[in-house]
Amino acid sequence: MLAIARALMMSSELVLLDEPTEELSPLLIHALKQVLHELGKPGLTMFIVERNVRVPLEIAYRYYLIDRDCIEFQGTTEQLQAEPDLFTKCLGV
Repeated sequence: MLAIARALMMSSELVLLDEPTEELSPLLIHALKQVLHELGKPGLTMFIVERNVRVPLEIAYRYYLIDRDCIEFQGTTEQLQAEPDLFTKCLGV
């Protein structure tokens, strides 16, 4: 959370988050999702690398699924949901 606050104080246009929910309790994950959702505004791009697929699915508008250095999918929430095979192939869900 401190790193996110620091990036916002610098008026960053891009914030990179590498597994922001790793080792957080469910209560803190919920709070972090709320903060990230509120930050998702025009002018700020968040690049989130996350193994907990539920987090980006609840806050992101665009998705890029990368498997073994290859972009397997890029698109919107609706486009991703229309391709359930990608969940199995890339996310193991």
